[in-house]
Amino acid sequence: MKMTPNRFLKLIISICYLGWQSLKSFVKKTFSGKIDTRFLILYYHSVPENLKDEFIWQLNKLEKYGMLIEIDSKITDKEPGRYYAISFDDGLKSVLDNAYPELEKRNIPHTIFFPTSYIGKVPDWKVYDGEMEQNDRVITDEEIKRLNLSIIKVGSHTVNHPELTKISAENQLIELNESKKYLEDLIHSSIEFISVPYGDYDRGVIQRSREAGYKMLFSTEPKYVSNNGIHHDIRGRIAVGPTNTRSEFIVKVLGGYNWITSFIKLKKNLKKIFKIDRKNQNPPTLKKYSVKEVTDKSIWYDALKEFSDANIYQTWNFSVLAQGEKCVKHYAVYDNDAIVGMAQVRLRTAPVINRGIAYIYRGPIWQKKDQPSKRETLYSVLHALREELVVNQKHLLRARPAIFSDQFTNIDLVTTIGFEKREKFQPYHSLVLDLEQSLEDIRKGFNRKWRNNLNQSGKKGLEIKEGRDPELFQELLKTFNVMAERKKFKQFVDVEKMGAMNKVLDEEFKLKIYIVYKDGEPITSFATSTMGDTAIAMFGGSTKLGLENKATYLVQWRAIQWFKEVGCKRYDLGGINLKLNPNGYIFKSGITKNEVFGMGVYEACDSLLSKFLVRLGEKFYKK
Repeated sequence: MKMTPNRFLKLIISICYLGWQSLKSFVKKTFSGKIDTRFLILYYHSVPENLKDEFIWQLNKLEKYGMLIEIDSKITDKEPGRYYAISFDDGLKSVLDNAYPELEKRNIPHTIFFPTSYIGKVPDWKVYDGEMEQNDRVITDEEIKRLNLSIIKVGSHTVNHPELTKISAENQLIELNESKKYLEDLIHSSIEFISVPYGDYDRGVIQRSREAGYKMLFSTEPKYVSNNGIHHDIRGRIAVGPTNTRSEFIVKVLGGYNWITSFIKLKKNLKKIFKIDRKNQNPPTLKKYSVKEVTDKSIWYDALKEFSDANIYQTWNFSVLAQGEKCVKHYAVYDNDAIVGMAQVRLRTAPVINRGIAYIYRGPIWQKKDQPSKRETLYSVLHALREELVVNQKHLLRARPAIFSDQFTNIDLVTTIGFEKREKFQPYHSLVLDLEQSLEDIRKGFNRKWRNNLNQSGKKGLEIKEGRDPELFQELLKTFNVMAERKKFKQFVDVEKMGAMNKVLDEEFKLKIYIVYKDGEPITSFATSTMGDTAIAMFGGSTKLGLENKATYLVQWRAIQWFKEVGCKRYDLGGINLKLNPNGYIFKSGITKNEVFGMGVYEACDSLLSKFLVRLGEKFYKK
């Protein structure tokens, strides 16, 4: 088959890249005896009649090189070898006629993604490599119904096949929701996968696909599926087709084209660099704020009370007492004499040279009570902190703001003031309950099982004590330790240190503790923070008796009632992790389905020395 100069150049680069990767794998196997685990997802479009034999040849090669598995399989490092999954975008008739019989004969699982408004129609978009034969069409409803769903998974390719990032959030949801519903009604089965047209997605598309109920999103980035459990729900795929030369196909399925993902990322970063002057012709409106270090705890606490996004993680010496940080400083951002922002900063620096990282967790604080939250304020506060910590003090500044996806969108403009997002850090993932609705509506919003368990626990004659007394914290420790021993889970929070921190907080900032008793014995505990307008679930525990009496349901309901009493507007259920704690997710999702993601982690650094020290520390230090 004739190859264009561009394809030929890609092939040469890919062969070189494959040689380098093969050498690294050989060295690894020789010295450690370990064999890599590689899971690659392929995606086709059309399989024309005249190229059917070439498709069969490709299947033979795949079966020779590795194992063909389902597209949502989770492969770990304990299962070395090569794995492949096959998918088809657009659901074309040529696939049904020329690929499907061969796949069915070999019992090879595969996935087909359909753009629902084109079902039964001829597509009007450009197809990969122009491989679609003339008048090829998307298959009909009846043809979809006759598919063998024992080896085929059906997925959505949206309604109208748009570039999702170029349409509004409202239209994105329409594309995602309506295509899912159409296919579910058609095949009477849940649709869990979305293939984004043109591989076009961003954080907003990811969030909205999750809101629509999709469990996995598939792009067009040629890369292996992550085998470490991180981001397994966003999977790249490599484009193949019977129009590929045999050399191209072999190099592709051996991973030779995976360099393209890094190249695309590099190209995007270079575009940002070369376009920065043009962007800054219309930068976000920045006010000239000043930054001063606060050394008086009473001033800090008085100021915290003025902010709706105040949280326990920004209280005085939280990081010193609860997390063992050796150096913590407090900075207030001023507009003339008025405080407009605050940040508790954890400093880790090298001795003598005083270079390293300045880390702000769940900050900065910037949303004043009873005032509209303007992005320009956030940008100005961050810019002022950058000037102080990066420009003046020469640190690497890392911030993880307490901003969530259901509150603000389009916050990436922060990159125009000298920050970049660190994709390696997973964003905070939680469930948030809207407290601005009535208690009656909140209770009605619980799922049926959760509500039934709450009703049952209310009939058990359980007693609840609540307050901020240190003695209640000691009761909490009893149930927490029993639970920790029972579950044998890794503790990311030192609860006893949290208790020490809680003792020194001002009374109104202390944790609210709930203890549930059965016949005078503590069986369930729960600690929560109610600073600002967001209540946060901190930690708690249940004994076996607490579980039997479903006391966790009762204590959650009592806490929600308290949140309403003190005027909280939101309840952050304290994070979810489907992999590490699936039962926790099931419990929390019975309260609300509103999943949110944090803004993520952003960094700013002008000092190569600080960046080197931080990266070196990350390589060798694990907390």
